[in-house]
Amino acid sequence: MMLYFRMGISMLVGLYTSRVILQILGVGDYGIYGVVGSVVAMLSFLNTSMAGATSRFLTFELGKGNTKKLSGVFSTALWIHIGIALIVLIFAETIGLWVIEKKLTIPQDRMFAAHVAYQCSVLSAMVSITQVPFNASIISHERMDVYAYVEVANTFLKLFIVYLLYIGNFDKLIQYSVLVLFVSIGIALYYRYYAVKNFEEVTVRLVFDKSIARKISTYTIYSLFSTFAWVGKRNIVVMLVNMFFGVAVNAAAALATTVSGVIQGFSSNIITAIRPPLVTLYAQDKKEDFLLLFYRAVSLMVFIMGICAVPIVLEMDYLLALWLKEVPEWTSGFCKLSLLSTPLIMAESVVNIANSANGKIGLQSAFSGSALLIQIPIIYIAFCFTGYPLCSEIVAIVFSLILFCGSSYCVKRNIPYISLKRVVVSGVLAFALPILTGVFVWYIQQYYESTFIRFVLVILGYELLALSLGYFLLLDKQARIGLNTLIKRYIVK
Repeated sequence: MMLYFRMGISMLVGLYTSRVILQILGVGDYGIYGVVGSVVAMLSFLNTSMAGATSRFLTFELGKGNTKKLSGVFSTALWIHIGIALIVLIFAETIGLWVIEKKLTIPQDRMFAAHVAYQCSVLSAMVSITQVPFNASIISHERMDVYAYVEVANTFLKLFIVYLLYIGNFDKLIQYSVLVLFVSIGIALYYRYYAVKNFEEVTVRLVFDKSIARKISTYTIYSLFSTFAWVGKRNIVVMLVNMFFGVAVNAAAALATTVSGVIQGFSSNIITAIRPPLVTLYAQDKKEDFLLLFYRAVSLMVFIMGICAVPIVLEMDYLLALWLKEVPEWTSGFCKLSLLSTPLIMAESVVNIANSANGKIGLQSAFSGSALLIQIPIIYIAFCFTGYPLCSEIVAIVFSLILFCGSSYCVKRNIPYISLKRVVVSGVLAFALPILTGVFVWYIQQYYESTFIRFVLVILGYELLALSLGYFLLLDKQARIGLNTLIKRYIVK
């Protein structure tokens, strides 16, 4: 509930600030900021794997109640992340600069501003990398209220950035990049202060446990391939869009990423909250409770993503016109297609939590990485032969289903008492309900002109119908009783 409170505030402010920043920076500078940031993100792929490993081992030892080993895990992970930050810095100042100067399509008169934005992104990435163990400790201890409050503060600081952009007389792209860097540093410092003050294991010591480092490194190596593929695919596609279509289409794709990111944020809250208890139940060998939570999480993830995404797809053109004064070409198509692929992507994330709890992630990593990387040549060929920017999103939709089914098979191999049939059926049924409801509402929608009244009626009518179907078709009897009790206790009273 705390995470959804955070998400509601972040969504409202985030959509407004994205609109204003697009107007202030312009389509060109907005696209430049997105593409130079993608270079840094691609270089930081190792950190993504380490973040998952750190969170898994902290939560696992917390579930075991081993305080001494928990402290060793944190200290070792911190020093590993410091090393990763230095590696990213070296690659960013060599390979990254070469990509910026030689491979990307950036107007020459904006090259200096692009370099400043790039260096700010590099420094921000280093702060984020060394921040991972502190955030993992907060989430492992399930302090979701603190996490929510700080992220709300982060959102309002970004709103303050918009105000400073309005009154500032500097180059807007440079000013925006520097201000975002300062905000990321401030938020990181507070998280570190809170974690050190409240958690016994969070201490900065000259302790590096080789046995723990070996376990974390082994886990990271297994996950590295899929993480590299995910980060590489996402950011190489950004560069391919830039090379084939220019910064204007980059801006459209970046806006689609913003919209899908807001929707994914709702379900990411479930993942953030579900990871600690799911890993803890597995560590304590509570099989029945683990399975119950796992099956419900899969279906709930897909369904929530669906009922968030589908009505927005139905009214996307009206929403974009309401949100942005000038809508870049291709924005609507990018937004619609990116939203349709997210339900199964987020369901795969739940399946991957079960894999990480088990610790045997080699097969799943190999499959996911291969399925992600193979999309790059397919998208490149599609761009060459069709000249159609939306090919990248169409390919992503097809492969999201392949990834979900393949990852479900992998978790069945690692945890035999999981039912593969139940996982896949739960995900597909939970995905079918929002889609079928959307088809029904779309048919009725065609009889009315695009107005605010139609927008409200479509959203409310869709959600009412979809939630009713989900209540009776997706929830088991025990879950319905629990939900009824929750509504009476916290909403009605």
